[in-house]
Amino acid sequence: MEVENILASSITLAEQSAKLDASCKKTLANKIILALMSDCQLCQSVYKKLKG
Repeated sequence: MEVENILASSITLAEQSAKLDASCKKTLANKIILALMSDCQLCQSVYKKLKG
């Protein structure tokens, strides 16, 4: 049973991570938002990490 719970937790976490990645990419695809974020050092760092 514990293995099933760990596997279920891992799958859930992967799904949540994929949804967050998709949301971030969708937000970064919006050029207006991207232009506003370009002045923010933290945002630039996150963008570089997501862009790879």
